[in-house]
Amino acid sequence: MSATALLKAALEQNRVLLVTLGSLSLLVFGLFLYHLLVVDAKLLELRLEQVQTQQRLRSQQAAQADSGALFSEAEQINQELQQFQNLVPEKNQFSIFIGELFQWTETAGLEIKQISYTPKSNSESGFLDYGLNFSVRGEYVQVKRFIHQLENAPRLLIIDRIALAGAEAADTPQALVTLQIHLTTYFRESAND
Repeated sequence: MSATALLKAALEQNRVLLVTLGSLSLLVFGLFLYHLLVVDAKLLELRLEQVQTQQRLRSQQAAQADSGALFSEAEQINQELQQFQNLVPEKNQFSIFIGELFQWTETAGLEIKQISYTPKSNSESGFLDYGLNFSVRGEYVQVKRFIHQLENAPRLLIIDRIALAGAEAADTPQALVTLQIHLTTYFRESAND
């Protein structure tokens, strides 16, 4: 049997396999051409765009550095951090805060009978959280004035909870209310600690 006849017999017996093999070969060649002509061209285009964007960014950064804009922004951030730092006093000023709190109640015509506080360290912020609980009793207008003073305090205060209860007093024509309040303020560790 000749080689041609042998090849012809093999082709007839494995026709499906050969067609599949030929199709896969064409598919691989097509994907190679697609990658070569389309993907590589797009990749080159994107790389050129990246280089141009980097050059523009560098020139903008150089222009900003020459204008001093970055320095002034850094100064502004530093000033804002300093202002925030001033809003959070050192923990040795807690007694001063308590004095201010009593002064605010007195200005509103109220009086704090008892106050309790619980300090706890906040690992996330690095500050000391002081939760304060107290109540005041007086006319609604006085209580409202006191809340207004708390809201406009020159320090960080968060009013966590307020409970207002009213009752008629026999010896006064005005209705008295009791304000139960829980607030949080913040302190930082003293520089000496």
